[in-house]
Amino acid sequence: MKRSIVGVSLVVGVICFNVSLFAAPPGLEKKDKTPQGFTKGEKTGWKGEVPPGWDKKTDEEKAKWNDDVKKGKEEVTKAAEAKGLTKEEAEAAADEVEKAARKGVDPEAGATAVKEDLESGKKGKELSDSVAEKTEKKLKKDKDKNSEEKSSAKGMGKKKGKGKKK
Repeated sequence: MKRSIVGVSLVVGVICFNVSLFAAPPGLEKKDKTPQGFTKGEKTGWKGEVPPGWDKKTDEEKAKWNDDVKKGKEEVTKAAEAKGLTKEEAEAAADEVEKAARKGVDPEAGATAVKEDLESGKKGKELSDSVAEKTEKKLKKDKDKNSEEKSSAKGMGKKKGKGKKK
């Protein structure tokens, strides 16, 4: 009798343990559902093939950006071909300039980052990952710099020489 109780308890314990292994962690059961409040309000960000704020740019600004991206891609293509990359690899490297520019990095800075990575022997996914990392760092640095400038601009309106009264 004791053996059968121990045996049944052991089987139940093993079943419970296995069930817990295959249970979905909290939140995953909602994976394919629309988040609460998502259907309300206007969504921001990219709409189509152009970045937010594109419509606010003048035709000259748009043309300059397009020209800068094209120039950067051409420079990278030449640099990649000079390093002995295939035409497809060179085109993929050149596309990294546009990816960086579409995220908000100046096209010239994007081209420079890609060329630096080409010089260090990177290509393919390694090149893509490295440029993406540099792009994120550049954007974060620019964001931090802009925040710092805004903070110091707010402080400029304060009168100098007057401290807190004790």
